[in-house]
Amino acid sequence: MRKKFVFILTVMLIFTFCFSPLTVFAGSGKSPYNGKTYNHASKFDDSVVVNGIDVSAYQGNIDWNKVKADGVDFAIIRVGGRGYGASGTMYSDDYFDKNIKGAQKAGIMVGVYYFSQAKTNAEAKAEARWTLQEIEGYDLQLPVFMDYEHASDSANPGRIKNLSKSQRTSNVRAFCDTIEAAGYDAGFYSNLLFYENSVDGKQISEKYVSWVAQYYNRCQYDYEYLIWQYGSDGSVNGISGRTDCNFMYLSPQTSSSGSSIAGCKITVADALYEGKKNYEPAVTVKSGDKTLKEGTDYLVGYIDNRSLGTAYAYVKGTGKYTGYQLVSFKISEAPGIESDFAVSDKYKIGDYVTGVSLETSVATFKKNVKVKDGYTFKVLSESGKEMTSGAVGTGDRLSVHDSGGKTIGQAVIVVRGDSDGDGKCGLLDLLNLRKQIVNLEDYSDAQLKAFDANNDGSVGLLDLLAFRKHIVGLESIKN
Repeated sequence: MRKKFVFILTVMLIFTFCFSPLTVFAGSGKSPYNGKTYNHASKFDDSVVVNGIDVSAYQGNIDWNKVKADGVDFAIIRVGGRGYGASGTMYSDDYFDKNIKGAQKAGIMVGVYYFSQAKTNAEAKAEARWTLQEIEGYDLQLPVFMDYEHASDSANPGRIKNLSKSQRTSNVRAFCDTIEAAGYDAGFYSNLLFYENSVDGKQISEKYVSWVAQYYNRCQYDYEYLIWQYGSDGSVNGISGRTDCNFMYLSPQTSSSGSSIAGCKITVADALYEGKKNYEPAVTVKSGDKTLKEGTDYLVGYIDNRSLGTAYAYVKGTGKYTGYQLVSFKISEAPGIESDFAVSDKYKIGDYVTGVSLETSVATFKKNVKVKDGYTFKVLSESGKEMTSGAVGTGDRLSVHDSGGKTIGQAVIVVRGDSDGDGKCGLLDLLNLRKQIVNLEDYSDAQLKAFDANNDGSVGLLDLLAFRKHIVGLESIKN
C-alpha cells in the first residue's frame, strides 16, 4: 500500500511508486501535511520515521479519528503554561483533557508539554508538579516536555530573556528531574537557536529527551534528539487551520538489563486486512520466564496500523521497566501459505500467488498446484465463495485445508494486468492504473502488484504503456 509520506531512497521516475513498507526509513521525502521535501540525518538511516503533531487550545475542536486516518501516529498535547508577564501566572490549557482523551481513543500515542517561563529552580519545580497533577491517570507513551523559549514580541520579551545560560539550563534540569522522580520520561523542547545559545544543549540532550524545532529542510542540531518539529504550516484532516508537524525517529533497541523492555522477548500477532481501520493485535512481553502486564509493566502504541503492509507496535516500559522496543507485524490480505503445504512448478506461492497468466481458467490453475498429502485446496473468490469455473483473477484466493476442513493457509492471487479481478486486461484496468498514477485512487497491495506489468517492483508510465500495448494487441503482458 502506498503511504502518503514517500521517501526517495533512489532516483525515481515521476509518477512512479515503489512497493515499499508503509513506514519508510531515513532519507529524503515529502511531508504529507505541507508538501515540502525534507532531509533526515544519516544517523537515522536505521530508524523508523513516525509522523506526529503538537496541539493546544489554538487548534480548537479536533476530530481525532480523522487525524489518525490521515497518518498521524503521535501527538504532543499542551497541558498548560506560565504567562510572559512579570507575575508569571500559571494557566491550564482548556482543551487538554478533551485532546488527550480524544487522541488516545483514536489510537494515537501521546506525550504532553508545558510552556514554561520559569525564572528559578523553584518556579520550574512548581511547573513540573503542576503538570504532574494534570496528567495523573493518563498513560503516556511519550515524554513530558518542558517548552522553554523567548517571547517573539519585542515589546514583551518574556520573563527569561535576562537569565544567564547556566540559570536557564539549571531550570530545565529542575523541571525534568521533578518529572523523572515521579516515574515519567522527561524531555525538553525549544528552537535550534535557543538550544545552541540560551541553554547548554549538549548537557540537556545527554540527560533528557530532546525535541528540536527548526523550520528548514533539515535539522542541524549537533546532539541527540528524538523529535524534529519541521514546520508550523501543516494541513491535517480533522484540524482547522495550521498545525505544527513533527518527525519522530525510533531506532532498534537492544539491552541485556532485566529491567529494560529492549531486552524482553516480544511477540505481536499479524493482522488480516478488513478495510481502513486501526489494527491493534495482541502483544505479549516476557522478561525471562515472567510474562509482563500491560499498563503495569509496559504501554503499547501502534504505528502505520491502518493499511496493508508493515506496521509496528511501540512497546515502552513503565513502572519498574525502562526503555522501549519497536516490533513489526504484518497487515495482509491473507495469512499466506507455508512452502511445505502448497507448491507449484509454474507459480510462486507465499503471501501471494504470482506468475498466473491472464485468462487462466480455474481448471488450469488447479492443475498447476500441488498440496501436501492429506490436505486439499480450493480456489475462492474475493468474497469467499468457492470457484469451480471461469477465470482466476487478482484478489481471488488459494485456500489450503487439512483433513478436517480447517483452513491451514490462504494466499491472494495476483494476475499482472488484471486489477478488477476478472482475469483479463481491459479498458477498466487501464483506467484504474491511470487513477493510481495521478493519485485519484489508492489501491491495495494485490491490485498494486497487478498494475506492475513490467514486474520491476514499481508502478508508473511504463506499465501504462504495457497495458495499452496489450489491449490493442501489440504485445501481451507476460506473467
